[in-house]
Amino acid sequence: MKFKHRYVFIPLVVILVALIGGAFTSNGMEWLNTELFKPKFMPPSWAFGVAWNIIFLCVAISVIVAWKKMKGKINMAKGAYTVIYLLVLNALLNVGWCYMFFEAHLLLPSLIEMAVLQVTNILLMIFLWKFSKISSLLFLPYVLWLFAAFYLNYMYVVLN
Repeated sequence: MKFKHRYVFIPLVVILVALIGGAFTSNGMEWLNTELFKPKFMPPSWAFGVAWNIIFLCVAISVIVAWKKMKGKINMAKGAYTVIYLLVLNALLNVGWCYMFFEAHLLLPSLIEMAVLQVTNILLMIFLWKFSKISSLLFLPYVLWLFAAFYLNYMYVVLN
């Protein structure tokens, strides 16, 4: 059996994004819990960890499956490079939001940034569809969670 680099590289990148974002989030939790007015609708704190673990697992599986489908077709498959660029942009935006919201306390800019992050998720679903419907649908939990997160971020802007 031949070693498949994607089975190591892709999860490592996803874990790296999760760890960096998690570090920014951890640094800002005291600020969030003590200095901000909270929205009335707030999921329990455990739900965030569960949601993000599911999201990162789905993203890793999605990218592994898509990469397998795109492999060897990247030069000729229209949209393959777009998927790669969107994935990189998505990872940077994900970490960037964590920094902007939790570390820099930039509520409104983080809300705008989250809207751009959501656009990359929707575009990823569209572009992944041509390579793998499963890969595309695995981004659905991320999209749904970001709608809830957008609402929360918006409410933090309004209340604070």
